[in-house]
Amino acid sequence: MNSRPQRIINTALIAGLVVALLGGAFGGLLSLLKDHVGLIAWGYDFTPANAAGWGERGIQAEALDVFGVDRDSVRLGSIVAATEVLEHLADPHGVVRWIGQSARFLVASSPWTENDISHDACHVWAWDMDGYRALLEQGGFTVIRHEKVGQFQVILGECR
Repeated sequence: MNSRPQRIINTALIAGLVVALLGGAFGGLLSLLKDHVGLIAWGYDFTPANAAGWGERGIQAEALDVFGVDRDSVRLGSIVAATEVLEHLADPHGVVRWIGQSARFLVASSPWTENDISHDACHVWAWDMDGYRALLEQGGFTVIRHEKVGQFQVILGECR
């Protein structure tokens, strides 16, 4: 029996692609992708202290309000990651459509265990699995993969 984990990402297909992280706390995800997959990576965070810490990981980051007044300054890559972000926004549907105008792929995550009655106080939105899929689909994305990982749902969509 082969004990090696199945490779999910074909590195030859994505090496050299550009990934932009929208709201990435301290840049850990981009650091992993950049170092192990060969992506060109940068990110944005609303909190200046978060963005400043990314440089220690070799990631270019800017402190911008990417979903508001600074939207026109944002450079989206062919891959956009918005993990633990969309549930905080007033208009996540519009943001997903905006991302779909430029990016080919969107990777997003959100709690799947929350609902309109029981949710984190700073979350404006809560989605079940079907609702999260619909969020990406209304933005022009075809869902390639959608899984539960602990209390979170992680989704990968492609927009052609």
